[in-house]
Amino acid sequence: MGFTIYYKGTLAEGKAPSDVFDAVSDAIKETSWPLVIEGDTAYIDFPGDMIAEPIGFDLTSRSMEGMSKLIFSEPEEFYTLFNLFYAISPLFDDYEVSDDFNAWPEFLAEKQNNA
Repeated sequence: MGFTIYYKGTLAEGKAPSDVFDAVSDAIKETSWPLVIEGDTAYIDFPGDMIAEPIGFDLTSRSMEGMSKLIFSEPEEFYTLFNLFYAISPLFDDYEVSDDFNAWPEFLAEKQNNA
């Protein structure tokens, strides 16, 4: 199943790009998704057997905005991606995530119901 995810936010006061990169790294540690870090920019460079555009975190100006088209074959991959965006949300102000299937709001509602 394929979808497009959109995301943006501004780093919260007192937070650094390295905080985001650490949280992303923790969120994907059980996957084969490598995180490439170059200064205040990082991206997930999905393996060649996956059909996915890299997910970038360019924080050189303390804010980010991006989108990525992805095709995942396993539902767990969607949950891993959503958990990643959920894990970094406290590090940002004006944080927004959306997708073209409206799955993100459903994911958040499920998280809140299970809290």
